[in-house]
Amino acid sequence: SVVLSLYLAGLSAVQVETLLFTGVAVSFMLSAFSSLMLYNSTTEVAATLLSWMMVSLANSQWGEIVLPCLSLLGGLILFTVYRRWLREIQAGEESAHTLGIPVNQLRLFMLVVCSAITAVLVAHVGGIGFVGLMIPHICRFLVGTQIHRVLFMCLVLGGSFMIWVDVIARSLLNHQVLPVGIVTSAVGSLFFFIILKRRTIKY
Repeated sequence: SVVLSLYLAGLSAVQVETLLFTGVAVSFMLSAFSSLMLYNSTTEVAATLLSWMMVSLANSQWGEIVLPCLSLLGGLILFTVYRRWLREIQAGEESAHTLGIPVNQLRLFMLVVCSAITAVLVAHVGGIGFVGLMIPHICRFLVGTQIHRVLFMCLVLGGSFMIWVDVIARSLLNHQVLPVGIVTSAVGSLFFFIILKRRTIKY
């Protein structure tokens, strides 16, 4: 999906707006493909696909945690190596260019790294909505914008959040485990509603 998005965006892939709209278009196309697979599947396969799409940690095994941990560790190492360049880009792209930092190449490289980590995690448990948007916002509010602090806080707070979401998902219904995607979507949508409401009042 990332390769397709970058190909469709072409030379404008370094522009956030273009890449965002291209990603949305690719997302809808692949969602339609997933729905087609679900429609043409047998009952057993459809139940498995639906469980994956709604995200459930009920069938997760400790033996499956090795690859996600390795992907996270590799991403953390790369972000740590390039943390100074990333900090300069956060301060302003023009100043980063004057310091000789390849801004566009670094942005695309980090996009590929983040996509690879996300792909590994999604392949194991499914697409958990809103966590990747909500947790970094909270972490930046708590520890500031320095990349190494935000990364460490995201690991701690994100992991703790998902543990408690799983606890809630297992506790709400008797003899049933609620998919965690439902819980995260409910909490995430409420979180962004509050953020948007505060910004509306502020301005």
